[in-house]
Amino acid sequence: MNWLTPLYPIIKDYLLAQIPPQWTQLYQLTDSWFQTEIIPEIIPVVAACKAVGGDPNQTIPLCAALLASAISIRILDDLQDQDKPNALHHVIGSASALNYADTFKTLAFKIIGDLSLKNKADGSPLYQAFIDGYFTLLAGQERDIQGMSRTWEDCWQTIEMKTGYSYAMATALGAMIGTNHQEWIQICKIYGYHLGLAIQIFNDLEGIWQPVGKSDLHRGKITLPLLYGLECSHPDREELLSIIEDHQIIVKSQRIKEILDKIEAKNYLIWMALQHRDCALQIIKVFPDEEGKKALEYRFTAMYGDLDQLLEPKEESELLKIENNTYQSMGLNLRNQLRQS
Repeated sequence: MNWLTPLYPIIKDYLLAQIPPQWTQLYQLTDSWFQTEIIPEIIPVVAACKAVGGDPNQTIPLCAALLASAISIRILDDLQDQDKPNALHHVIGSASALNYADTFKTLAFKIIGDLSLKNKADGSPLYQAFIDGYFTLLAGQERDIQGMSRTWEDCWQTIEMKTGYSYAMATALGAMIGTNHQEWIQICKIYGYHLGLAIQIFNDLEGIWQPVGKSDLHRGKITLPLLYGLECSHPDREELLSIIEDHQIIVKSQRIKEILDKIEAKNYLIWMALQHRDCALQIIKVFPDEEGKKALEYRFTAMYGDLDQLLEPKEESELLKIENNTYQSMGLNLRNQLRQS
């Protein structure tokens, strides 16, 4: 990973250089964001480029664009979820936060547009892939805002659109910088898809068992662990369903957690995340560059470092299963584009 970390400050400087010189507040805000956990967003992008035999330095503008879009999405997420006491809108107000979200999105499209014009031969597919990914992510975001994720199936469709496809797009873009080999680009897309879904699984696990601030249950939020409890067969299923239908999630959050622990929802979701990891790491074995492959593996292993704190998953045969184990969306068109492994 010695080749990767020196790129971080270069990407940061590149992004800062795109900011209008008169807007010092935007410069300071962008600079401060690099002190947070946002850097992991670019690891699969750079790693994908190197894994397919490309030059990681060529991904610098792309990574800057993706980081700008990631900042925009996080500002909007915080505004919509209202779950972080130190979120930007609490510091500068909702109106200014919305303005900054739009600014970072504009900055992202400026950078990706400049990159596409510079690479005229390959720029159009790059730009189109970025737009397609952004539209799909925002459509998934709207599903979430409208509460369209209240069933196991609907929740997975939203996750695929918000998280699965956004990581698929970003990783594929990294590969597009490094190669014209369409099969390898598609493999990177599938890798990113599995990575995104695994990340969402862990986010939902942490939202109940290792929350930062209020847990998802204390916010009345319905996420994967709770939907698992509604979908599989167990003695407390009707009680759980009644709690949700009566809008008692916050009041009876402790009871819900007891039920989820009893049916080992945590273990099942960990098992699911491991399936995504195994699929992703298996398909990247074809790539020529070993250091790039190790970096792609690292993005998973770093995330799975806290697995022992969440409990070791049991064998598949010991877990309660949803009928046919259909834990992913069956009706989404992009499912057929991505789920090929």
